[in-house]
Parts: sequence; C-alpha cells; structure tokens
Amino acid sequence: MGYKVFVDFEMAPIPYSVRKEKGISGCEIIQIGAVILDNENKEVGEFKRNIRPLFIGELPNKYVRLLGLTYDDLAYNCKIEEGLDDFADWIYSFSDDFMVYAWSNNDLSQLNHEIMIKDINLNEKYYNILGSWFDLQEEYDHLVGAKENTGLKRALETCGIEFEGKEHDSLFDSRNTSRLYIEMRNPEELLETINKTKKYTQKKADYTTSLGDIFDFSKLIIA
Repeated sequence: MGYKVFVDFEMAPIPYSVRKEKGISGCEIIQIGAVILDNENKEVGEFKRNIRPLFIGELPNKYVRLLGLTYDDLAYNCKIEEGLDDFADWIYSFSDDFMVYAWSNNDLSQLNHEIMIKDINLNEKYYNILGSWFDLQEEYDHLVGAKENTGLKRALETCGIEFEGKEHDSLFDSRNTSRLYIEMRNPEELLETINKTKKYTQKKADYTTSLGDIFDFSKLIIA
C-alpha cells in the first residue's frame, strides 16, 4: 500500500452580500492542514497553510474564537490556488502512489465548490488527488453500524483515544484522523475496545470537530 495523506480544511462563511458565490459555496477555505504516513503507517511529514479568503472581509467572532485566527492573520497569506499548489507539490515530494483521507465528505465538496467559484485550473496532480480521495468517517460509521454521522472527537473517544492538540486546527484534526485510521486497520480489536468503553451512542450525531460539518454541502463532481 502506498502513502496515506490525511487532510482537513478549516472554513468560514461567505457573506450574504456576495450572493452568486454564496449560492454555490456557503464558505471559503481559510486553512489547509495535512499529515502523511508511509507504508508502515509512520508519520513522515506535515503540512499547514493559512489561506487568504477572496470574499470574506472579516471573520465572524464565533470563528475567531473557535480558530484562534483573525482576518489580519489571513490577509497576508497565500491565495487558495497557491495553497493547493503547495499542498499538491508537498504530497508528490513523497510519492505519486498515495491515497487521501478526510473526515466526512465536506472537505471534498468544499474544494469542488471553490474550484467552481474561483475558476481554479486543474492540472494532473489535482485530478489525481481528487480521484484518490476517501471519506474515513463513512468507513468508520459503516464499521460500527452508526445510523448518523460520528464526529471525529466522538469516534476517538469511543476507541479510547484522547484527542491530541487544539480542536478546529487543520493540522491537529488531520493528525488525529490519521491516528484513528491506524486503529481501524484492526477492526475486530477496535470493536472490542468500543464495546468495553460503552461510550458509543447512535442517538445523537456529533459535529464538534470540523467546521465544515456545520454546513450542509451538496456534492459536486468535477468531470
């Protein structure tokens, strides 16, 4: 098996005054974080970029508190196109044999929406990344028989794993996703741990980890 990339986007809402773009994409990506595991599932690299938004003039206070970022923190950073180019180059600096994992499908949907509203040109690297993208949340929910989406922090807790680092930070979210991925490689042991902890419940969906889970994204397939 090739390298495994775990990615997370932090997002903030596009103002309603930008009606056309808001109708396609409710948010903009303002941070990209990722870690990469080698063939032995050892972390061999990390990636993080703050992204300068195009349509957002000021971050709502809620997002300033959650992310620990202000608009001034983003204003002098790279645009999304530059951040994605750096991300793609970073992946390929390790290998061209890889899979990309994110927690939920929201990150991929958001990326597709931004490709549309910002007219981002797709090169071969982009197409390979989009074509190698997997939803680890879906795999987890299928494994444990969840009827509703499970948040990353809840999934970690049910497996007896403590969330490491700061929530709503794309690098820490991606790293914790990779930790859960490793645990999921042994499903029998994982299910035994879940049964022992008795913390798992199907009554409520937990959306506490990814800001993208706040929004209901429709899927968009780039041909």
